[in-house]
Amino acid sequence: IKARTKGGIHQIEAQTDSEEVIKLVRDQNMGYLQVHRGAEASRIEKLRENLHFIDTEAGPQNRHTIFVDDDEEAETFDKAEYFDTDEAFVDRAFNRPTKDRLKKGSIIVGGDPKSMSRAFQNRKKAYNELEQRMKRKAKMDNALAHMELYKNLSKKGQRFKVQDGKDGKPPVYKWKQERKR
Repeated sequence: IKARTKGGIHQIEAQTDSEEVIKLVRDQNMGYLQVHRGAEASRIEKLRENLHFIDTEAGPQNRHTIFVDDDEEAETFDKAEYFDTDEAFVDRAFNRPTKDRLKKGSIIVGGDPKSMSRAFQNRKKAYNELEQRMKRKAKMDNALAHMELYKNLSKKGQRFKVQDGKDGKPPVYKWKQERKR
């Protein structure tokens, strides 16, 4: 910032940067965004691996389809027998222990309500973190798309707008094909 006094009054003169400096700064900003977008993507992947969208409204509602030979077998079908588990665990979509594991006692069923609520809170926190990170990555992707568009617009070549930007996304341009010499 250039500044000087004129007649005792402080004057700030606008500093004009060359186009090269402006392009360099934009490239550095794009590089910064790409690095942080990659880091965010790896964190999201790690969180997804740990969570698997277990038993949440946000997660996929999968169905376990079991095929039987005829209608009579469908009417007499017993879920507990098929999944080899206790009646209490039949409707679970995850962590459905078998009768053998229940007999061995190698699995913890239930527990005190305080620890169960703490586990539920931790899981809820982890899903919230995942959702926030996914939103942050989407914002970074959007900002990067805008920066790439403006970088391409500063280049030579005839272009025309194909589509206006929607929902914060950049507009779509198409460049006229030029013969490279």
